[in-house]
Amino acid sequence: MGEQVGLSVMLQAGVPPANVPFIVAAFVVTGVALLAYGLYIFRRRRESEKEVLRVEDDGQQDGPGG
Repeated sequence: MGEQVGLSVMLQAGVPPANVPFIVAAFVVTGVALLAYGLYIFRRRRESEKEVLRVEDDGQQDGPGG
């Protein structure tokens, strides 16, 4: 009886679970979402820095006191 349990466990260990494609898909979707969010944040930060520089330049052109 002990040999049957051991063999059964060995056979189960070699067969991947049926939900592996769903797990891989979840990792892929999460990776793509994180990459897209990172690119979005990068672009927004770059645009904000340009806007700050533009406002600073406009303020310096007006001179002190407006």
